[in-house]
Amino acid sequence: MNEWKTTLKLWEDNIDKDSLLELKKLEQKEQKERFNEDLNFGTAGIRALMGIGTNRINKYTINRFIKAYGLFLKENFSSLELKEKGVLIFHDNRKDGKIFSEYAASALLSLGIKVTFSYLNQLQPTPLLSYMVRNKDYIGGLNITASHNFKDFNGIKFYTSKGSQIDLNDSKEIKHHFDQLGYFDTEAKINLKTVKYLPKNFENYYLEEVIFPMIKKTKFHEKILFSPQHGTSLGMVKKIAKEMNIDLSLVKTQSFPSETFENTLNPNPGTIEAFNEAVPIAINQDISTIISIDPDGDRLGLMIKDDNNWIHLNGNELAILMLFYLIKTTRASKLKNSFIVKSIVTSDQGTRIANFHNIKVYETLTGFKHLANKSLEIQEDEVRRGIKPKKISNSLLIYEESYGSIINNMVADKDAFQAFVLVVQMLNYFKSKYSKISEVLNTINQKYGHTKSIQFTKEISSITESEEYLLNITKSIGHKLEDVKHVTLDYIEDLEKPRIKKQLPTKGIKIWLKGGSWVAIRPSGTEPIIKFYLDLFNLDNETENKLKEVFESFF
Repeated sequence: MNEWKTTLKLWEDNIDKDSLLELKKLEQKEQKERFNEDLNFGTAGIRALMGIGTNRINKYTINRFIKAYGLFLKENFSSLELKEKGVLIFHDNRKDGKIFSEYAASALLSLGIKVTFSYLNQLQPTPLLSYMVRNKDYIGGLNITASHNFKDFNGIKFYTSKGSQIDLNDSKEIKHHFDQLGYFDTEAKINLKTVKYLPKNFENYYLEEVIFPMIKKTKFHEKILFSPQHGTSLGMVKKIAKEMNIDLSLVKTQSFPSETFENTLNPNPGTIEAFNEAVPIAINQDISTIISIDPDGDRLGLMIKDDNNWIHLNGNELAILMLFYLIKTTRASKLKNSFIVKSIVTSDQGTRIANFHNIKVYETLTGFKHLANKSLEIQEDEVRRGIKPKKISNSLLIYEESYGSIINNMVADKDAFQAFVLVVQMLNYFKSKYSKISEVLNTINQKYGHTKSIQFTKEISSITESEEYLLNITKSIGHKLEDVKHVTLDYIEDLEKPRIKKQLPTKGIKIWLKGGSWVAIRPSGTEPIIKFYLDLFNLDNETENKLKEVFESFF
């Protein structure tokens, strides 16, 4: 019998009646797809479609992963810390989020680990979990969320006591425990009488320590149209807007929590589809700025009116504007002692700007488990070397091209609320200096060199298929680039064997072109797609478009 059929039979013999009914309705092809492998860690925890199966999110996979996480914690913390500090668990608005949080709590409680929920176990955003874990003495944290993915997805983000997502070494240890467990000997009976709850207004800690100190006493003359994409961020944004005296208008059809996401084409603010509902409202109300935050509150997207055109800024453009603004408005003494952290697939324009202003630049792999941890490592290393507290380097901006950023690393995961404050103040500042946002971007390109970032994705069916594409591109890209004027191949970097010794390996390739341009290609860690990142420097429009055509031609 095929291995997946053996696994399927085991599930048929052990799952509850409702789950069995769901399973029996599936055709064999679908059954095979659901049982041919286990879930594994991606860029941000685990994430998958919901449903019955070993590579789906359901109470059985949740229980097995959480128990493995609990065993990992037991190896790394004392019995006293497990019982007195414990783990903080949040969830967002997705289907079964609250139920999954209760299963997760039960699994940890069965191991003698204290569990705390938010007030009444209400849905809460990711940055708040990171802040609470990092600053209020927990040994770990869990968020039941699939971040910006579509409604049929759910997942788990796992946090260390630093408030950062678990790194590669931690995930390997947890997966080791996972492999030693079964799916059905880990299911805990729900007994939540011993769960603790945070106080009602616990978010005020975060607001007063992280957000309010960022706010400059400036008068804002324009309305902001805001959408939380049916997710967790509205309450926090309202409080921030009130403190900033912002005239906030809402996309009301998307401003209530919903597990079905019924009024959004795409809850990812990195896509223009996320703004389809908002743009007609902005036009009707004569509003020129639309801000959207994804369901779990960690990434922010922006659309802005530029003359009579609406511009959806890509993640690189938004980050570069934020960096440019911070450099313009930060004291020289503080700027001198600051650094930025960016991912290896994020545009090098930030590096050029930082180098110009003598700001240190650090690069690491994609995902805030790498970016945030890198920023913490830099400061911890300086502490170990005996550098005085006032001389410790400060993070000016930690960011990646997928609309995630941190300014203050009291939060150790990407934080859309910090970004909200920064972006509103940034736009207010630019309005006093420039006639439109495209003028700001042009000014940056004129000063530091013209850069264009292009991204696109292609769907794949498996890891094997992604490896075949990468191999094919590596073999034939040199020949294909011969037809592109003004472009010369420099070298191809296998990201699993990085040229920089301290850089961790990852799947993908980076094609370097002479003159400063590059193209990175990597399979996503959370979705069945290959991602293409083109960072094109000082090339004309015709060449930029031709390069995009070359890489799209592989599909």
